[in-house]
Amino acid sequence: MMANNVKLISSLLDDLLDLTRIERGKIKLKKEIILLNEILTDALESFKPKTLDKKQKLGFDIPVENIYVNGDRTRLEQILNNLLINAHKFTPEKGRIKAVLEKNDDFAVIKIQDNGIGLEKDKFVKIFDPFEQVTTSKMNETGLGIGLSLVHKFVKLHDGEIKVDSKGTNKGTTFTLMLPLAENDARPKVIKKQAQKPLKNSLRVMIIDDNKDAVRGLKSILEKENCHVNAAYRGATALKKIDKFKPEALIIDIGLPDISGYDLVKKIKNRYQNNVLYIAVTGYGHEDAQKQSKKAGFDYHLNKPVKIDTLFEILNTIS
Repeated sequence: MMANNVKLISSLLDDLLDLTRIERGKIKLKKEIILLNEILTDALESFKPKTLDKKQKLGFDIPVENIYVNGDRTRLEQILNNLLINAHKFTPEKGRIKAVLEKNDDFAVIKIQDNGIGLEKDKFVKIFDPFEQVTTSKMNETGLGIGLSLVHKFVKLHDGEIKVDSKGTNKGTTFTLMLPLAENDARPKVIKKQAQKPLKNSLRVMIIDDNKDAVRGLKSILEKENCHVNAAYRGATALKKIDKFKPEALIIDIGLPDISGYDLVKKIKNRYQNNVLYIAVTGYGHEDAQKQSKKAGFDYHLNKPVKIDTLFEILNTIS
């Protein structure tokens, strides 16, 4: 319970920091041409495990036609993630959630629909206010009422629009996100990828993460590259294994159930003096989180879900 609460508080603080930066005008978008089909597909793929917890049905309607916008990838991911999590929270078990992507004149339109608790019309505007929790839900969901406020502010920074619609209590909700389309001739810059350099043969990698599915997936990928991989789901377990396994690279989740990744790195460095590459893995990618990782002793800071190409580039620095 304590570990879960720490994760919750960290997430809420992260949102509060973003909200404060926006209010002070300190967030600058890093815009590029984004293929919205791809970013929505990735968001749904990452979100899918949450729906399994409540046996919810997740549907989508994504066109074959490519739809491009000029936006900040990280912030667009944050917008979609917050909208999907909101639908998940306030849709009951065995409920339905659906994402739709389409074009409407000069706008790309994403709709996140659910058949959850719904909303009365007089709450449509208030729901985007900071710290407003206008729902009458008895579903015991936790939060500070920040997520949708962040969505609204990030959408405005993209010169877009977000609105909500519902036919009333227990009649579901639809959030409609509208973003200006990129110019007709605008397309993402295509960077020709070079062939992946093979990793050092028999590279010893330890993964420390309490998400067993993520560990199994990454372990399988690394083993196909002839790595020796050892996994631990708790910091205490990792400390018992490390002297015997002698890893050359450590991939550490910051939010472990028994200790933070920051504190774990310090403990490891106090007892294990071998030359090791320390890689932090976390859901928080803002500048403060990266500085904290560096201060704790990490060499690299990667956001979840980890991009395999990026991870391999880092591991290839080990000779």
